[in-house]
Amino acid sequence: STIGEIGGNILEIINNNIDAQIDALDAELEEFQKAQEEKIEVAEKTHEEENAKAQEAYDADLEALEAKKEQELISDTEYAMQKDLLESNLKAKQTALEEQLKQTKLNAQNELEAKEMEIKKKQNELAKKQFNSQKANDIATTLINGATAIVKGFAQLGPIAGAVNAG
Repeated sequence: STIGEIGGNILEIINNNIDAQIDALDAELEEFQKAQEEKIEVAEKTHEEENAKAQEAYDADLEALEAKKEQELISDTEYAMQKDLLESNLKAKQTALEEQLKQTKLNAQNELEAKEMEIKKKQNELAKKQFNSQKANDIATTLINGATAIVKGFAQLGPIAGAVNAG
C-alpha cells in the first residue's frame, strides 16, 4: 500500500469519526426537543387541572354565598359585592395560570433555540475540521505525487537528465 492510500485511509477514519459526532449531536438535539415538548405537555395538563380546581372552588364559594343570601344571612348589596370579589379572584387566578403557561412555553422555546445554536456551532466546528483534514490530505497527496514523479524521472532518465526534467 502506498503512502497516498494510507493517507486516504486515515482521512476516511477521521471523516467517519466526525460524521459520527455530527450524528450524535443531531440525536442530542432531537432528544432535547422531545424533552421540551414533554415539558410543555406537562405544563398544559397542569394548567388545565389548576383551572378546573379554581373553577370548582369558585362554584362552591358561589353556591355557599347564594345559600347565605337565600337564608337572608347577607344583604343583596353584600351578596353582590362578595360575588364580584369571587369573580375577580377567579379571573385573577385564571390570568396568572395563563401567564405561567405562556412563560413555560416561552422558556422551552428559548432553551430549544439556544440548544440548536450550540449544536449548530459544534457541527460547524466539526465540518471545519473535516474540511481542513481533506485539505491537508489533498496537499499531502499532491506533494507525494510530485515527489514520486521526480523519483521516477531520476530512475528512468538518470541523475543528469532526471534533474533537468524535474526542474
